[in-house]
Amino acid sequence: MKTKTTNKSKKVSNSKKAKKYGYNINGCASGKQLVVLMSRSTLGISPLDYTQPMCLLSIKQKPALFNIITKLVKNGLEDIVFVVNPVNKPVIEIFMRKNYPRLHIKYVVQKEFKNTVMSLRLCEKYISKPFILLNGNVVCDVNMDFSTSWAAVTNQDGDYFEKLYVRSNKAGYITYISKEKDYSYNDYEYAVGMYYIDKVAVFKNCLLKSAFVTINNLDFGVILKFYLSKLSVSMKKYEIEYYYNTNTVSGLVDSMRNNMSGRSFNNFNINEYGVITKTSTEKKLLSEINWYTEIGKTPLALLCPHFLGRKGGPDTYSYQLEYMDYTSLAEYFVYYPISDIQWKYIFETLLIFANSLWNYEKAPDTFDIEKNTTKMYVDKTNERVAKWERQDLLDLDMVIVNNKPLHGFRYCWKALQSRIQNIISSSREFAGVIHGDLCFGNILYAPKSSIFKFIDPRGNFGEDSIYGDIRYDIAKLRHSYHGLFDYITSDLFSIKQLAVNKFDYKFLTTHIPNYNIFDDVLLDKKVDIDDIELLEGILFISMIPLHSDSKERQMMYFFMALQCFNNQLDN
Repeated sequence: MKTKTTNKSKKVSNSKKAKKYGYNINGCASGKQLVVLMSRSTLGISPLDYTQPMCLLSIKQKPALFNIITKLVKNGLEDIVFVVNPVNKPVIEIFMRKNYPRLHIKYVVQKEFKNTVMSLRLCEKYISKPFILLNGNVVCDVNMDFSTSWAAVTNQDGDYFEKLYVRSNKAGYITYISKEKDYSYNDYEYAVGMYYIDKVAVFKNCLLKSAFVTINNLDFGVILKFYLSKLSVSMKKYEIEYYYNTNTVSGLVDSMRNNMSGRSFNNFNINEYGVITKTSTEKKLLSEINWYTEIGKTPLALLCPHFLGRKGGPDTYSYQLEYMDYTSLAEYFVYYPISDIQWKYIFETLLIFANSLWNYEKAPDTFDIEKNTTKMYVDKTNERVAKWERQDLLDLDMVIVNNKPLHGFRYCWKALQSRIQNIISSSREFAGVIHGDLCFGNILYAPKSSIFKFIDPRGNFGEDSIYGDIRYDIAKLRHSYHGLFDYITSDLFSIKQLAVNKFDYKFLTTHIPNYNIFDDVLLDKKVDIDDIELLEGILFISMIPLHSDSKERQMMYFFMALQCFNNQLDN
């Protein structure tokens, strides 16, 4: 549950903008364990969490718990212990098997949750390394450092489960932690349910000692007091600004509202009436506004959430939209264990919706489709490529990726120009109404009704308009299911550089939907997959400078572009 911020018992206005959560991990997680306590999760907002544990509900286009697991795994984590209950164990097992098959995972079933200490006693024999202890329903912002034990704390008071009061010295080391408040002090902070324990043997001795404490007086604060009393132990506090508990309806709502996923130049806000406001520092948001406005004049408006208009003055780039509590197709594709035959049905149904957009009407003759396809496929690519700081990689004659030699970018780009010109010259045939950014992340999906809603349109294909080359939309779809764009943006991969021009990469999971299932559906629709793959490669190479916040993702986009281009050279 999100609580009111306090400072020396004085309330601070709740209008303070919430900080998006995320985990910045300092230090290597190799040789560490993650212990996740989830046996209590079905006591919160039943019956919803009987079908989906709270830790797996969507925050930032991924199951909430995966925000921390992915980053730990990328930093070397190999070992997780889950304390679960008989209801949520099968669901968590399926999700973990799908997404992290290489991890060593132990599931300990606790039939009836009593308290944190009893959960730890139950799984104690499986804890053999320094470990991060996480309440599975906690969403918080914390900086991880594995040099010493720590506890994540906040100055936000609230009705926390197993609330612990924390005091620390000027150096940030904890001097007091207990469920009992010493009223001679008023400068307490509160532990939120995330800890790092570096002295495992000492901690286990403390658990053993707790066996002599009556269960009515037994709480995790008692264990931590025992732990801190040892001369070899010190524990720092890590202050977090915002904390949410997804074990309550209010906490889940606050987590979702304040942690919507967006690019660094975009901001999202949802009000209490279900209206989402998108604000950007980029003028190109006006293109989106224009697209929604024009689409709203047609029956195609049903393909999108209800557009509520532009917000603010002429110098404000902002608009409002009906919020729809659907999960994105990207999240289903990346994280959910869906069979190939079900994906075939989903994709076929999606194309029915997309075709109603693409076939609504042809672009008018006043829309210069050849000029605009040249801008999008050639000019934009040249401009974007020139902005990437890794010109040394672009200049390589050959790049070896996963032991496969690939022609370098310069060679491919020159050799494929005639193919690109053929695509441009045939563009009038494919000029229709398009979305412009029809990747899986911009498609909302309701499985029970098989309804799709399209969001975040590009609104500019060479010029502000609802028109463009429908093959561009199809290439956006393919770069999601074939190029695995959403796996990359979710950081579900690792890269090793073996030489100047030799790289290996792998995804964290081997359970990835078969792209041939999707390609076969397009082939049945008489789509030229070769042309689409060439455009897919152009999409990947041109997006590289837009993702300068992650050098690894840029490298993956580079590899995907080269693979698409080389496939087309082979063809």
